[in-house]
Amino acid sequence: MKKINLFGILTLLLFFSCQVKESPKQDEIKDVLTSWKDGEHKEQIISFVKDVTTPGSDYYVQPEDRIAVFDNDGTLWCEKPLYSHFFGLFSEIEKRIKEDPSVAKKEPYKSLHKFIQSQKMEDLEFFIKEYKEGKILDVVGQLMGTAYSGLTVEDYKNLNRDFFKQWKNPKLNKTIFEMTYQPMKELIAYLKQNDFKVYIFTADEGDFLKIFSKELYGISPSHVYGTSTKLMYKDGLIYRTDKGEYVNNWDGKPRLIERSLGKRPIFAAGNSNGDFHMLQYISKGKGKRLSMMIHHTDERREFKYDSHTDKVLPYGKKNGYVIVDMKNDWTTVFGK
Repeated sequence: MKKINLFGILTLLLFFSCQVKESPKQDEIKDVLTSWKDGEHKEQIISFVKDVTTPGSDYYVQPEDRIAVFDNDGTLWCEKPLYSHFFGLFSEIEKRIKEDPSVAKKEPYKSLHKFIQSQKMEDLEFFIKEYKEGKILDVVGQLMGTAYSGLTVEDYKNLNRDFFKQWKNPKLNKTIFEMTYQPMKELIAYLKQNDFKVYIFTADEGDFLKIFSKELYGISPSHVYGTSTKLMYKDGLIYRTDKGEYVNNWDGKPRLIERSLGKRPIFAAGNSNGDFHMLQYISKGKGKRLSMMIHHTDERREFKYDSHTDKVLPYGKKNGYVIVDMKNDWTTVFGK
């Protein structure tokens, strides 16, 4: 009788069990990013993460270099009809005018008050003129700083926390905590689970988002950067001013990323021309990269628009960005 080779049989059994077992990729697609529809874009994200986190991979990236950066407005939460921040800011402007009606005769209160009442862009001509004249930091200070000038940073945080406890988006009837995109929160969590360091670089004022970033996305305030107004120190307290300090949009984003982090990230997500330079900066680095653009295509669950995408959208399509189609790629839009 022929001797049975037990070792050979075990080897064959192990070989065949590996062949019939569902592949890790299929497994992951089923178990992660559950608000993303199975398909090309979800697979691209998962494949990218696997490539840069698997030891021995040609694209392996050490954990200290796994850096991801996100825009916020229109990328992580709804930006329509205006940045949420501005509703609190406008409320404070109106409060100051009510306390002293004479300030409504002076700029920038005059133009802001007119716009708040009319919601017509022509009433912001004062700011548009300054912008065209290259006075962008003046615009930042007057738009983002005027309403809160003279407040301590603690008072500023408390005022905004109180306002946004009760405020709701006038189009969606949702609070800022209900307007975050569930698929993007899942993506942030997925990246963090794979030892990515995640940052937000917003065109809006960074100090505003820092108040809520931990609760909204699980991202520390120390990982949030944005447009800024100058602060003033006096007698142990820090006060806000009405002077602009930095504009974190367009080429300002990659410059602030480099200045703040000292490394080029390997992942970036944005949604508009304001993110063009950040996405391009990430995509042109060495090794495996992923630049993602959120395309607003869902008029039923959110909004459908192409404003401020005429540059970044065609460039992204041409250069292999992941162009997320909100309507077709997400099973749900808003967080629970």
